[in-house]
Amino acid sequence: MKVKVIYDRAGEILAILQAAPVPKKTGVSVAFGVDPGPGQLTADVELAGELANKPLSEIHEAYCIDVKARKLVRRVT
Repeated sequence: MKVKVIYDRAGEILAILQAAPVPKKTGVSVAFGVDPGPGQLTADVELAGELANKPLSEIHEAYCIDVKARKLVRRVT
């Protein structure tokens, strides 16, 4: 599952967005974009394995972005 993450320069996640699938028979195609605010960045992240089954709210709380690698990492407690 692919998500778009909005985060700050310290790697703190501000929002996680997931596009919902649209049934083909509706004839509707959907696209979305994100315009980050000042000091905010975005990353496309593939959630695989265990992460793909977690609620986005749990990922938001337990993970952050490694700013250099632009990858999701578990928050150090």
